[in-house]
Amino acid sequence: MAEGRPTSGVGRSQNSDVNATPDVPASPDAGVAGASGGGPPDWVERVLDVVAAIPPGLVSTYGEVGRVAGCGPRQVGNALGRYGSGVPWWRVLRANGTMAPGLADEQSRRLALEGVAVVGGRVDLSRYRIDW
Repeated sequence: MAEGRPTSGVGRSQNSDVNATPDVPASPDAGVAGASGGGPPDWVERVLDVVAAIPPGLVSTYGEVGRVAGCGPRQVGNALGRYGSGVPWWRVLRANGTMAPGLADEQSRRLALEGVAVVGGRVDLSRYRIDW
């Protein structure tokens, strides 16, 4: 696990380095107000559960994950940045099929290992998007 990246402790880690979150700076505490001590807030657990449900070979967007989890796309990014090391964070993309800045190389590599084509830095969402 990357330094400073706690997992939620609900058994999502798969003990494979392909699940490790790249060492990127954590987001500020925006969207996590009131989360002190006893682990992540409930909405974070919902986000992690939704992302964990995306099967290999498919992707979703921050907005879609947020819609299913009952929060906004920025909260999805915040949850994945802080607690997402045990879920397949690389399967979550921007609304236009591109990857998060600073993560694109690692994200592209992991998606390719799952058979998802990344062409010109973009995934064809009409082909690889999960149907929620």
